[in-house]
Amino acid sequence: MAIIYTWKIVALDCSTPDADNDYDIIKTAHWTLSGTDGTYTGSAYGTAPLDIVLETVQGQTEYTNFNDLTEAEIITAVQTALGEEQVTSLESGVASQIQSQIAPTTISPTLPWV
Repeated sequence: MAIIYTWKIVALDCSTPDADNDYDIIKTAHWTLSGTDGTYTGSAYGTAPLDIVLETVQGQTEYTNFNDLTEAEIITAVQTALGEEQVTSLESGVASQIQSQIAPTTISPTLPWV
């Protein structure tokens, strides 16, 4: 069965809010990557440095308001920051975790004195 990968954003580090309680910049995104083949799972966690400028003045259409952000937009920004090679490497690592569960190369047998 093919592995289905799921990226999630679990936290964002932003600059401190201004007087209007608006965030100016997203500095770091914390992400998880999980994969499943329907039976087995693997996962990875990491952070990606971002420099997404958020709207603080009405009418500046080139910026995005924090409350209007979507997880999909941040995932795209994370994957862009990581680069295609790193994204592929992370997904390969999750696939390796799953493969190790399917066909383990080591086991932990019951101890003879237990």
